[in-house]
Amino acid sequence: MSAAPPPSSTPVVSQDPTVASTPVTSPADQNVSFTNPLIENAIRAALKLGTDDEITVDDLEYIEILDIKGSFNDDSFCSVRFASMHISAQGEYEETGVTSFTLDDLVQFPNLLTIRLENCSYIESYEPLGEILSAERIEISRCEIIATGKQLPSFEKLVNLSVLELQFLDIESLPQFEDNEKLIDISVYLCESFDDLSNIATLQGLRSLGVYKTQLSDVSPLLELSGLDKVTLSKNAISDESLLEQIDSKEVYFEK
Repeated sequence: MSAAPPPSSTPVVSQDPTVASTPVTSPADQNVSFTNPLIENAIRAALKLGTDDEITVDDLEYIEILDIKGSFNDDSFCSVRFASMHISAQGEYEETGVTSFTLDDLVQFPNLLTIRLENCSYIESYEPLGEILSAERIEISRCEIIATGKQLPSFEKLVNLSVLELQFLDIESLPQFEDNEKLIDISVYLCESFDDLSNIATLQGLRSLGVYKTQLSDVSPLLELSGLDKVTLSKNAISDESLLEQIDSKEVYFEK
């Protein structure tokens, strides 16, 4: 049994005209299964569903914001705050020795607009983030993954992304982007290994960039952009400070 959707809301369903629709032959075809029990439990609590009740595709259409937060004190603890309309709930792992945390379930949410990951260890991979086509805002802070490749996946499919915030991550560069004119705000704070801005050159819609306390030395990719409103590049290892004067931005902040 699925919870009834909020009465005042109408789900937004994206439709790709190039893909033929498949008829639903039975209600069971719309049931959703999860690989991450924490995400599933939080959604069940928010929708007031029992452990034996099915979660359907229709239920997921109302989920627009998903927060996944870990604990400062216990790496085996992680919590999810599910938010949609006026509903919120929280779920958590019991102390059973969590060895991995998968984000694969996130691609099942057709209208997910905001994803926040904070203080999460044991993340298997960031790859699913590059498949959340509806995403408009992604924030990642103090997270660690157990895979060998620690870079962010390509964000070329995320044509609706407008804000990207990265803090305290072990990354060296930004993800790859398509010519996304909606992406207007990027911040990279205290990512100590970060040293590559080359993927920013195609973002002609970018208005604000903040890179603080990283290993960034080459700011020349910024010379490919025009119409910036604000650029902050303090506490970095910039090799040629004369390039800062050539950045086409209303405001450029720099402090050694």
